[in-house]
Amino acid sequence: HSKLDKEMSRVAKTRAGKEEDAKDKVLGKLRAINFRLRKKLKYLNEKVEKAIDRTETKRILAARKRAPKDTAHMIRVKDKEIDNAQNQIESYQVEIHKLQTKIDEISQVGKMIEIEQEVREHKSIVSELKKEIKDKELLLKNLAKSDDPSYKIKNMINEIRMWKEKIAARQELYEKNENNVNGQSERLPEIEKENEELMGQIQSLDAKIDLENSKK
Repeated sequence: HSKLDKEMSRVAKTRAGKEEDAKDKVLGKLRAINFRLRKKLKYLNEKVEKAIDRTETKRILAARKRAPKDTAHMIRVKDKEIDNAQNQIESYQVEIHKLQTKIDEISQVGKMIEIEQEVREHKSIVSELKKEIKDKELLLKNLAKSDDPSYKIKNMINEIRMWKEKIAARQELYEKNENNVNGQSERLPEIEKENEELMGQIQSLDAKIDLENSKK
């Protein structure tokens, strides 16, 4: 039974290790996609800001160039063109804001990585605490066999109880966090797909802005 238990434990550890590696790989990929999304969105914001500056410059120059010979109709046409450009820019800003909101909604990757790290740290501490208890229990066993006074044994029992309470507290923490991570992990493929779709929308908006700028 002992050999079988050891083999089962080894297989379980190997499987758990592979699952952790796979999860890390997906998280790393999502983090990279998320970084690209935010970088691209920042670039779009800067592009729109430049377009706003250009539109305001055109409005000022148009006002300066108006001579008495300009008719009211020509002035209205010019103002209309500038207003249209301004409206187009504002619509881009609305689209960018929507994209930013979507990115924020699905960007649980960073938080998930933090929680995953916390879970691993808690597990590591629990493992150390269990080893500590094992050592204390062995020491207690030896004390019981020796002629040491009973207060030493009593102190050791209290110490072991304290370590066990620490383990229980740690386990409660990491199990709660692990449930959160597992819940998010199930959504990893969905989050990855959403991130890719957002990148497509951002690139489409970028192309639209370039097309509008080329017409001016």
